[in-house]
Amino acid sequence: MPQTAVYYGTDETGSFKDNSELTEVTFDEGVTSIADETFYGCSSLTAITIPDSVTMIGEGAFRGCSSLTAINIP
Repeated sequence: MPQTAVYYGTDETGSFKDNSELTEVTFDEGVTSIADETFYGCSSLTAITIPDSVTMIGEGAFRGCSSLTAINIP
C-alpha cells in the first residue's frame, strides 16, 4: 500500500480503512465531505489539513488514527 494518497471525495465508507502504511493525505480541490470511517485505523497517519471546502466529516472518519497529532482546518 502507498504511504501517500489523494482523497477525491466519495460516498464510499472506509475508502482507506486499516491502511497502516498511510502517512500523508492530500485532499483534492472541491472535496466537500469525508465519508464515514474513511481513514479508520490508519495508524501511521500523523497530520492532515482539511480544506475549507469540506463541510461534513463522517462518523469515525479518523477513528483509530493513533499517530494523528495535528489536524489543520483553515
